[in-house]
Amino acid sequence: MAQQQDARIPECLVQLWRFLQSRTDDPVVKSLCDDLTRMDCTLFGQDPQQALREILRRLTQVGSRLPLRRTRIRSGSSARTGPVLVVDDDEICGSLAQSVLEKHGFEAIIANGIPAAKDALAKRRPAMVLMDVHLGSDNGIAFVKSLRTDSPWPDIPVIVVSSDRLKRTVRKAIDVNVQGYLVKPYQPDALVAKVREVLGRSGVEI
Repeated sequence: MAQQQDARIPECLVQLWRFLQSRTDDPVVKSLCDDLTRMDCTLFGQDPQQALREILRRLTQVGSRLPLRRTRIRSGSSARTGPVLVVDDDEICGSLAQSVLEKHGFEAIIANGIPAAKDALAKRRPAMVLMDVHLGSDNGIAFVKSLRTDSPWPDIPVIVVSSDRLKRTVRKAIDVNVQGYLVKPYQPDALVAKVREVLGRSGVEI
């Protein structure tokens, strides 16, 4: 498991770098961007995962200063007010998606796997779900299928966010009626634009 996480660090670094570069107007982000530019042994030491977690911890200082946008229901819509549920078993990628969304005023919560996603859904209906595909022994697309056929909310909007760009995987996602498919690493603005587009089509004011 540790080796798999280490292999995903470059992908997460690209996403983090793109996010930082697009938000250097914030002094905290500017400081983080300077840290990544140096990117030497002082920053990373012997444990790059620990360094990335520290960077993300500091990045949350940006989001904590921003008011969260509450989604509102349009007249005649079946959509519900709620957060964006980010389902990703990679702590770094999940935290990055959350930071990007909160930077733009969205409320976002993280589930680190299918069991945690089920718990979150049992407590509160989200406005939408960002779903990774490969979640350890679980499969995100199979979980979306179960949402569509055996859940109180079969119409929850879902965007698949995955590094898997195989055509057969995309086809499987389309077959379970997802509203979008975003390939990692993504541009932060692309994630925000897709979330806004899908929520808008679902009848939610943003």
